[in-house]
Amino acid sequence: MSTFAEQFIGETIDVLKAIDPTLIEKAAGLLAKSRDQGGRLFVLGVGGSAGHASHAVNDFRKICGFEAYTPTDNVSELTARINDEGWDSCFAGWLQGGQGRRVYEAGGGYLCRHSAALPGAHYSAYRGALRCGVAPSGQPPSAQAEANEVGINEVRERYFIVGGAGFIGSHFTDKLLEDPSTAKVTLYDNFVSGREWHYQHHQKDARFSVIRADVKESKPLQAAMAGHGVVIHLASNADIAKAVATPDIDFWEGTFLTHQVVEAMRITGAKRLLYASGSGVYGDLGTTEAREDWGPMLPISTYGASKLSGEALISSYCSLFGIQACAFRFGNVVGPRQTHGVAFDFVRALSADPSKLRILGDGSQSKSYIHVFDVVRAVLTAHCNSEDGFQVFNVATGDYITVKEIAELTVEILQLAPRQVRFDFTGGDRGWRGDVPVVRLNTDRIRKLGWKSELSSREALRHSILAMLEDVRGGRISALGQGSETAKERDGS
Repeated sequence: MSTFAEQFIGETIDVLKAIDPTLIEKAAGLLAKSRDQGGRLFVLGVGGSAGHASHAVNDFRKICGFEAYTPTDNVSELTARINDEGWDSCFAGWLQGGQGRRVYEAGGGYLCRHSAALPGAHYSAYRGALRCGVAPSGQPPSAQAEANEVGINEVRERYFIVGGAGFIGSHFTDKLLEDPSTAKVTLYDNFVSGREWHYQHHQKDARFSVIRADVKESKPLQAAMAGHGVVIHLASNADIAKAVATPDIDFWEGTFLTHQVVEAMRITGAKRLLYASGSGVYGDLGTTEAREDWGPMLPISTYGASKLSGEALISSYCSLFGIQACAFRFGNVVGPRQTHGVAFDFVRALSADPSKLRILGDGSQSKSYIHVFDVVRAVLTAHCNSEDGFQVFNVATGDYITVKEIAELTVEILQLAPRQVRFDFTGGDRGWRGDVPVVRLNTDRIRKLGWKSELSSREALRHSILAMLEDVRGGRISALGQGSETAKERDGS
């Protein structure tokens, strides 16, 4: 048994370094031979991203099926041994000891690239890089494997977050750095809307770095991205209404940025992209619930058009250059560290003058508002479980709230007397030209991966308003008219 297993280790290392189809077939043949003789197979995550490892392992499984083991669930011990002894000696020594735990992914799907995305990952039994899908502690390693069980030890990923110093990016940073299996998180931001206080609590983490630069500059972007496996692309124009006066803003701060990102990925070899798209790609559908395959898509804003063109660019790069990508069409994202949006503007306005509140439109605009924690979980769930190529996911709560109801909720949370606050509606059914007043998103696709929103729209807004109120009182966000934050109110995402 050890002879076959040790030989297979060497083949696997080569495969995961080169991802060569001939090596895959060679290793699979050895795999079948070992399985026929009752041997166990051991697969290592070496020399490539988790996506590469996933490809290799799934190719092995498709050819002949197998069960696989990892040497330990003590991540620190395993990492130290590998660093000191190398993979070959570490696993060879372990094989002789006959120890191990079976690690697998239920359902026969792709390997999980990030343990925090799995349901229950916040419970103690799931913590640690090798706890993702690990067999229960009471189950012996020799227990019979199911036909769809496949395993590999966790690959330490390096994440590159474009627009990472902003609202959403900072929460990805928090979640990724919680996981000891994360090797690196790099934030790349021009700090137009990014804030240093969003990430200052990570400054002492050796895995964390920040690069202040513009995505429009190709060479610095490519140099910074080199060596990263997963790119999270969040950069875009934050002021949707501004396009009415400056129509090309969504090209230069949207479409062009996406081109820069995918081209940098092509040049540096980064293979996994998670892209923040938006519900604006669908256009104005009224109360029709949009699925991801809805068509034709007719955006009514340059912001929605730039997101849709970004998706098209990414799809083409996936086909031409082997990038794997997911695009996420979010509802309106809210939460701590928010830098724009209707609730953000309401909190600032009422903090400055609690006697009145200007509201764009007639207040009947109705959309889903999703908490940023739920957004991060959704993205990592799809990253963990989605297939190759290019996939799109709607991400929303499934319920809706009107702008007038948000105004009333803000007044309540700020403990103002409702009768003493005058609502001044500007009129019309939408806040500005290009605004989609009613948005309905079907989320069946992302829910089939095991994700669901933990907070409703109202609950998400309540949490968000409380956090923003704390930031206003702490001086991190200025009241309307008292600082450099834009005074334009908007109810876009």
